[in-house]
Amino acid sequence: MRPIKELICIKPSKYNRKRSIPYIDWGFGLTPTIREQTMPLMAVAWDRMIQLVYINEQTNEIQMDGYYCCDEEINQVYFMGDSILVVLVNSKELKVLYTTKFQPGDYKYLDVESAKDDLI
Repeated sequence: MRPIKELICIKPSKYNRKRSIPYIDWGFGLTPTIREQTMPLMAVAWDRMIQLVYINEQTNEIQMDGYYCCDEEINQVYFMGDSILVVLVNSKELKVLYTTKFQPGDYKYLDVESAKDDLI
């Protein structure tokens, strides 16, 4: 039996708390930069950030496009429809998010100072 090769490894950002755990959900939608047609998306919520992941059909590569920074801890994330996420924050508040309104790109490329500004 051969070991399974991972397709992608998403590590927490430097701004995440050490004991936080990720929450994921699959759905369909648009990203901040790809708005022509819906595609399968994976939303990864980790501490106070959500990252959108998709498969680029032209290159067959897994890519990240779109992140959202919240001021409080995200406890759950669910796709409720195309491009619509419902997020449970601090185990008491629901937020409805539209994926095209996320910041374009990957949160891991943020510098520390701009991420602090986003999280405050």
